[in-house]
Amino acid sequence: MTVTTRPAPGDPGYRALGLVADPFQVPPASPDDADPVGVRLAIHHAAVRLLAALDAVAGQDHTQPILIEKDGAIPRYYHLGALAEVMEVLSEGDGIGVLIVYIPLDMLALGRVRSALSSLSEHVANATFDLTLAAYVRGALEAPDASLPEWESVREHVPVFLAALADDAREALAGVYGVCEPEREGSDDTETLMRVSSLRQDRLETDPLEDDTLPEDLVDDPLAEALAGETADRELVSGPTPADLIAAYVAAHIKEHLSPVVARAVRAYRSRGTSAVAQELKITKAPKKTLAALVRFATARYRRVALLYDRFDMWTTMPQDLRSKVVGTLSELRWSLADAGGSIVLSLSPGQAPEVEEQFAASVRVAWDFAELESIEGADPRYDAGVVGAWLADGTIPGAKSLAGSPELERLAAACGGSLEVFVRMASAAIGDAAQRRVGRIDGAAVDAGLAVRDG
Repeated sequence: MTVTTRPAPGDPGYRALGLVADPFQVPPASPDDADPVGVRLAIHHAAVRLLAALDAVAGQDHTQPILIEKDGAIPRYYHLGALAEVMEVLSEGDGIGVLIVYIPLDMLALGRVRSALSSLSEHVANATFDLTLAAYVRGALEAPDASLPEWESVREHVPVFLAALADDAREALAGVYGVCEPEREGSDDTETLMRVSSLRQDRLETDPLEDDTLPEDLVDDPLAEALAGETADRELVSGPTPADLIAAYVAAHIKEHLSPVVARAVRAYRSRGTSAVAQELKITKAPKKTLAALVRFATARYRRVALLYDRFDMWTTMPQDLRSKVVGTLSELRWSLADAGGSIVLSLSPGQAPEVEEQFAASVRVAWDFAELESIEGADPRYDAGVVGAWLADGTIPGAKSLAGSPELERLAAACGGSLEVFVRMASAAIGDAAQRRVGRIDGAAVDAGLAVRDG
């Protein structure tokens, strides 16, 4: 059997094999890519290592931070290639169930917490915002808050709407909020929204001192209601529609249980689209509160939200007092976001930021040292059982037995003629075949699929 549609990382078919992803899937070479197959495989292996760590942490009750240890002697584009693959995988599907947010260190100029909030806002308000909102809406209707005044008006419409959500979440949600698009017809364009948002953000304190009494909403923000409200007056001749009632209840539920800022953004989605959502989420007096609320909102759909901090090469250029504040903020976010479903991921070279490494010494460590390069560089790298075993082990989910040394993969190794490239193509086809059929093992049919790649 030839695999035509390869399962995505995190697919149940891979999990049945004890894997989070296919460790042998050779990334396609771009037209200007001169890297041999061994280098592309090593970059893929680094990506799988991080995916496996994110997958494991997402399953923890008390999440650990992750520390990516980059070898400073390795060309930077190797690390960037692995990170780009991880970001692409996580953005294209929910198999791993982690929303990852990239925050370079220089972005902290926006504010030590506002930088994370700004990045997460853009990631949440993307082309699949409707799926995230649908997940939250489903939970808010299946376990309703009957104390909200809006509930009595909407309750008779809930069974039909929940059935519609189960049948086609995007279509059902579009019936209430409109299709998921950056701009609604008749609303301001994205450039105008960003200009107005920038003016509103300029009035906010960059790094406010937050406590439980600091409100999120601005008391003197006249544009908030205008931008979150309807784009045009509607004459409700016969009263609000079921869609109006559902939207009103959801906004009230979010305001009560998450945040008035997130509620305002969801109202803006109905009237103006996802571009307005991204901007409204940034307008808050208490960014730490809003960040935690937005993480909770996102985890209605995702298992975990991971904030990945990178570019610690500029750490030593920062003043000591700022470094201390950054370490304090990262530590505080680690604990404050843990209960909300957030994780901190740090990407740095050993010794690059000693204060950060000390504070996060108990992290799950992911080595991006590319130790296998010496064995597999060259135009036609030789099969190396040790390298293959390490790739399989690093892609294995916790508690599962590694496929390394299995008779079926050994049969493919014996048939590869000593070529690593031939072996990984056969092994990838076999694993992909077994995962697609969800048989839970590399069986004879999967081995045949691997051998067919060699013979084809």
